[in-house]
Amino acid sequence: QRRANHQTNPGEAHNNTTKNATPGQSDLAAIFFTSGSTDLPKPVEWTHKQLKAHVLAAAEKFDIRQQVDLALFPLSMLISPVWGIQCNVPDFKRVRPSGCDAPYLVSLFEKSAATLCFASPAVWYQLTQYCTEQKIQLPNVQYAISGGAPIAIKAAKKIESILPNGKLFTPYGATEASPIAFSDSIEFSPMLGVKLGKPVSALSVKLAPVPDIGLHNLVSKDQNTSVRAHSIGEIVLSGDMVSEHYHLAPELDQLSKHITEEASGKKVWHHTGDVAVKDEQGNLWSLGRAKDIIHLNGQAYFSTVAEEHVLQISYIDKATVEK
Repeated sequence: QRRANHQTNPGEAHNNTTKNATPGQSDLAAIFFTSGSTDLPKPVEWTHKQLKAHVLAAAEKFDIRQQVDLALFPLSMLISPVWGIQCNVPDFKRVRPSGCDAPYLVSLFEKSAATLCFASPAVWYQLTQYCTEQKIQLPNVQYAISGGAPIAIKAAKKIESILPNGKLFTPYGATEASPIAFSDSIEFSPMLGVKLGKPVSALSVKLAPVPDIGLHNLVSKDQNTSVRAHSIGEIVLSGDMVSEHYHLAPELDQLSKHITEEASGKKVWHHTGDVAVKDEQGNLWSLGRAKDIIHLNGQAYFSTVAEEHVLQISYIDKATVEK
């Protein structure tokens, strides 16, 4: 807006645009809104430093140089050009999580020969159901990525059934920082929850006390009856890929951020609101949202664990814990 007010003629506008063509690391690159699944959507600022860190973290996990992307998630439209790969953009009116056009999506996969696709769990659910009913597979897809919301393990395995040459990846992340962790396997432990994997190297991750349960250890027994203690707490993180601010919303910053002074300078920490267990190998396991913890007879019950227990029943495909 300041630049627009300063411009007085087309020639001056051209000169200003040329002069400012190279952005600084702290300059705003994009504003992404959270999904609103847990609260009202929040406007999250992404700087060029954060965008670069995101791209480098993803490149450590995926061989993206030769991929062809089908962007069924809006974030892909920004990230794929940064990666320098072809990005096919659909008609997003036909890719709504509340009701996507599965035959249309299948045609896009066939026409684009896409090898990479990022979509929300809801879109993957509907696409998989259609492909299963019609006996269709997606042979070109190598990397199927689900994000934007948690995905049930049962659903994840069904998605992989339509990918004869590919694998489903469910990186743990948030609009405020992504990716946070990667897991090479889809696992559920009745004691530990759903495996998120090890945090990416670019992040500092710690577990903070959770209201009403504090920060404590969970004692579990493995198949060899060895007793192990695992830390439980809210996932809090800092690093270049962590958004430092919500756009024009300092009250949201106060709720979700805190600052520490380190030898290296100021660190902004983001509170994810997710409760997790950290095992001896450094893997994080999701227990659910802190706000969804149910207290009953002095015991804390976690939503993700409860839902996955219910989903072990063969005829149940979806489960949600409501407080």
